[in-house]
Amino acid sequence: MTESNTSISEILLKAERSEPAIVYSKEMLKMNSDGKEIFVISDLHISEGRDTSGNYSGTENFFFDDSFERFIDNKLTQLKAEGGTLIINGDFIDFLRVTKYPDSENDFICWQRELLKLAVDKTISELKSSISDKEKKYGLKTNDYKTIWKFFLVVNGHNKIFSSLAKWVSSGNRLIIVKGNHDLEWIWPLVRNYLCVILSELIANTGTKPIELCFKEILPQIFFVDDSLLIDENIFIEHGHKYDRYCTIVGDDLLNKKTELNIPFGSFFNRYLINKIELAFPFIDNVRPREDLLPLLFRERFFLGLRVLFQHIPFLFLIIPKRYYKYMFSRVFVFMLAILIPLVFVIIGLWNTLEPLIVGAYSTGPSPKNIGEIILYQAKNILVDLLPIVLSFAFTRIAAYFQLNEPDSLNEPGRKKLIEFSQYKVVAFGHTHNPEKFNLDGRWFYNTGTWIPIVETSSASIREDKTFTFLHIKHEKDDSIQSALLRWNDNAGRDDELILIESKE
Repeated sequence: MTESNTSISEILLKAERSEPAIVYSKEMLKMNSDGKEIFVISDLHISEGRDTSGNYSGTENFFFDDSFERFIDNKLTQLKAEGGTLIINGDFIDFLRVTKYPDSENDFICWQRELLKLAVDKTISELKSSISDKEKKYGLKTNDYKTIWKFFLVVNGHNKIFSSLAKWVSSGNRLIIVKGNHDLEWIWPLVRNYLCVILSELIANTGTKPIELCFKEILPQIFFVDDSLLIDENIFIEHGHKYDRYCTIVGDDLLNKKTELNIPFGSFFNRYLINKIELAFPFIDNVRPREDLLPLLFRERFFLGLRVLFQHIPFLFLIIPKRYYKYMFSRVFVFMLAILIPLVFVIIGLWNTLEPLIVGAYSTGPSPKNIGEIILYQAKNILVDLLPIVLSFAFTRIAAYFQLNEPDSLNEPGRKKLIEFSQYKVVAFGHTHNPEKFNLDGRWFYNTGTWIPIVETSSASIREDKTFTFLHIKHEKDDSIQSALLRWNDNAGRDDELILIESKE
């Protein structure tokens, strides 16, 4: 362990014994803007990035590291002397999608080295024995030290993202990380400290300052929010997943003697089902709401839907908490009926066809007189047997059509928030990946959308007009607030107005 790492470890150990080194708010974090311009983005969902061959895994959704770097550089150029605040409003790092586990000896050496930076001393043997067979199939669990391995992979796969953030905070700007349902791991002090260590190392690599000084200087610039953020008493920001009952934690945040996270149903769905499906059907995670996944598969990829229904979901029943059974059965039962009822007729039809061959072919009726009649006779039986299969396919497609709803919107909880708190001038959510806005008596609700591709399932085309969205908030000299939902036009190197169309039924 190097001298620099030892010094950072000592800082972290001291912080754990006294006051936390990093501001972390379990409830609502209240702060002043200090006149700084505010930029809010959400739902980057960065995962492992490129592998050694330069390819992305099917579980990766973020491919825009260069675009993000140009976005940050542009904002650093535009900012006034007061500086700015960048808020990543949830689902920044998608820990659920990191499935690679340490396998080689070098992997374990790297994992051990990163833990030592955080004053966690584990032997290679301890690390190896901590990985179960299930983790080798689905990725490591949510323990804090196992999350560091995932974080290490993410940093290596998306180095430009973290280099851009290092540049942001080293310029004296604030960085606020709001916890989402895909990065619940921010609850661990170890994970929060690791981000600061990474940014410090990246700053120190420029050769301007020693790493210990970088670490001490960036701590005051970084804030972590567990629940929600209130700026100047009138700008309210939260990720929004708690308004989605499938992404809300039921019970305590921590389990197993407070060593693992209590993840909601949507996270089980991602870890044990969606990660596998995305290898064959990338971007399926953009389906909203979650319960529309199976209907979509039966509409667009019928046989993949069958595999999910009969192979993956039965396994899911064995591992998910019992409180989620009602939800699972309510959706799956419809498709089971659509497939199993015709299947019964298939079995009956096959038996009626095979029975004469078993007990004596054509013994009770006239026999076909020539080869043509034999072919017609068998063709008729085959068609009769195939009819239930065709009906099964048709029934599941029909069931999928009527169950597939429009994506979720957080407009209603946003409206309630504006009505309940009349002092709020801006309310901003993320989570749904759908940029939205509306005005209520001169006050605004925004959904900041996402930076990952929005895929139209009907055409399999990427909707570029709905990516790179962000919220820009600034204070005028008369203390009024100006806010706008914009889109970073990466090709032109500028901010464009985001065009949203309000549809009415």
